[in-house]
Amino acid sequence: SDHLQYFVYDDRYAARNPFFSMPNPRQSIAADGGAAEVFRISPDEPWRIVRTRWRVAGVVRGMVEGGGRVSGYFTGATGTTVYRGDAYGADFVNNTFTGDAGGQLVHRKKIYADGVSLIGKRPDDEQNFEFAASKDTWVRVVNFANAPDGCLHVIDMYREVIEHPWSIPDEIKKHLDLNSGSDRGRIYRLEPERADWQRRASVDLSKASTAELVKTLEHPNGWQRDTASRLLYERQEKSAVPLLEKLVSESPSAVAKLHALGALDGLDALSQATVIKALADKSEHVRERALKLAEHFRLSPIPNPEIWNAVKRMAGDPDLRVRFQAALTAGQFIDHDKLLMLREIIRRDADNSWISAAVLSAPPHITDLSSGLWIDQEFSRSPAGRDFLRKLVEVIGAKNDPKETVFALRHLTRRDVSAPMIRAFADGLKRAGSSIAKVDTENKLGPVFAKAADTLRDTKATDAARMEAMQLVSLDERKQALPALLACLEKSDSEAVQTAAVSALGQFSGGEVTDAFIAHWPDFSKKARTAAFAVMLARSERATALLNEIDAKRIPAGELSASDAQALFKHKDAAVAKLADKVLAELKPPSRESVIAKFKPALATKGEASRGREIYAQRCVACHRAEDKGIALGPDLITVKTKGRDGLLTAILDPNKEIAPQFIAYTVETKDGQSFTGFITKDDASGLTLKMIGGAEQTIPRSQIKGSSSSGLSLMPEGIEAGMDAQAMADLLTFIEELK
Repeated sequence: SDHLQYFVYDDRYAARNPFFSMPNPRQSIAADGGAAEVFRISPDEPWRIVRTRWRVAGVVRGMVEGGGRVSGYFTGATGTTVYRGDAYGADFVNNTFTGDAGGQLVHRKKIYADGVSLIGKRPDDEQNFEFAASKDTWVRVVNFANAPDGCLHVIDMYREVIEHPWSIPDEIKKHLDLNSGSDRGRIYRLEPERADWQRRASVDLSKASTAELVKTLEHPNGWQRDTASRLLYERQEKSAVPLLEKLVSESPSAVAKLHALGALDGLDALSQATVIKALADKSEHVRERALKLAEHFRLSPIPNPEIWNAVKRMAGDPDLRVRFQAALTAGQFIDHDKLLMLREIIRRDADNSWISAAVLSAPPHITDLSSGLWIDQEFSRSPAGRDFLRKLVEVIGAKNDPKETVFALRHLTRRDVSAPMIRAFADGLKRAGSSIAKVDTENKLGPVFAKAADTLRDTKATDAARMEAMQLVSLDERKQALPALLACLEKSDSEAVQTAAVSALGQFSGGEVTDAFIAHWPDFSKKARTAAFAVMLARSERATALLNEIDAKRIPAGELSASDAQALFKHKDAAVAKLADKVLAELKPPSRESVIAKFKPALATKGEASRGREIYAQRCVACHRAEDKGIALGPDLITVKTKGRDGLLTAILDPNKEIAPQFIAYTVETKDGQSFTGFITKDDASGLTLKMIGGAEQTIPRSQIKGSSSSGLSLMPEGIEAGMDAQAMADLLTFIEELK
């Protein structure tokens, strides 16, 4: 369903530094979301209407697409193609076309630069309709082709039914002919309506000379350029080399230069001199491509000074995307002078997350890179600079090289080093299976921890100062950290400090923390109790203790949120789940069918958006964004407003009816006995990153993972409607429907 995606960088850069994990290169770039709204003009197929009704009613199994809507969104995005022809004029440059095989339509997006990445937007004059659509339900747009005449050709598979046979219930399938139309199919040529346009005559480039093929690389139509490039590669005629080199030097066309560079590479005739010329080209696209090609000359211990100097100059390029590629390319060279280049790039672009990642992905000698940056007072005191240094010191910790950890400790004892910086170092060491206690054999950070403990105990200090001190105290050895943290659980302490202390204590195993939580439960603020529930649910023995307290009526069951109750009912430990069934029987959500029936009147009830906004703030803000508020865990509510009122009601009351793959909840167990539940946002060789309710992200090193599993259910809990009536639900539905 995600119709427009872009790979921000090449895969070869992803795993070159095993101590740093690059962000996912594949980005969804449609401004209106991957499964965007589409405007079909054909009637919904009768069999599809019946299937959706049966699925909603539970008559047959299967995902209820679109929250109960039969159509109106991408369900089978097909053949996304960049138009590279010359027949339609400048407005169609950098346009993509996508078919929806189930919707009888062609969808157009205009592509724009978006920092290092790209973004695709509907054209201004196609906001409420599609570039092309048909009323014929047999039309199945599955692909496109840029053609020799400069037009886009549309491939229509033309079938009565296009669906996986497994997705059609047998009761419906027996009434359909799944082969109907197998002898059909057609191709459309989309011609411009301009009176001055004439279709160009056919051309046979197979008979063109080598010089003619090189000249064709300047052709305004992409098909001619692609075909000429292919033929030059297939012929492998070295006579093309000087002609291609001249094209790189003299052609006014940036696109021709890109093709020429590719052709020279394909002929294994790319010279350093040609790459150097391309690195100085006026087109940022040519400079970016030249940087990639410069990597062919990276393996020499001492690269040719001329090409290396040309690459280094790219650190100051005016184009952001070129500087991003310069950071990636610099990391490929083995010359240690690249550290100067990387420092220059990061000093300028530390606030850009992609460039920051590109620099950190390079495998330099980390201390050489970091030392120059730490000394730079202007850099180390800027918010972006401190954030980069924090990531860098985490890499040093993950690498756990004795020489580099000693270097890091020397800098981390400076007065102006923040608690987050030391925590980052500890997080990196944890990934390596180590700790500050193990590497700080001379106890250099001892005075830092002692001072932090004093600040934490000082109730006259500001909350901000105490919570920063708490970050440091929680990194200290257990015997020093526990007393200082436990002291913050008192009723007299502020809500912010108390809540932060509860979360910090969660990392420590053993009954001492559990006993302290139970003893101080009456003293906890509302926020502290929410944090305490999360800590208690993370370990089986604590979840058992919590349920026993609830059973003994010392902790009210009603304080559990719907998501906490669901976590206990579906706990990985069967004994905990069984105990939850007994103790929390009153919180067991009723069947979804009965709940949906109860709230059906909300569909016809007039709602008030202002009241719905309050309900959103109470029940939805921890997982969904709306009106620039909330946490982006699940979908932004504006992206689901078009589900229709009935579809929205079903999605709220029965969250497991339809779950997009990216929103399936996973539970990860760690070797120290903790468990975390959330969406997997990243899964690579270094570990897993989970995004959990409330928006917190937990990165778990691969070495610390005991196992992971998924029930195939949504992270959104059942029972969120508890305490609401039909009017309140109508208010919430109206609030979502009226979002802008």
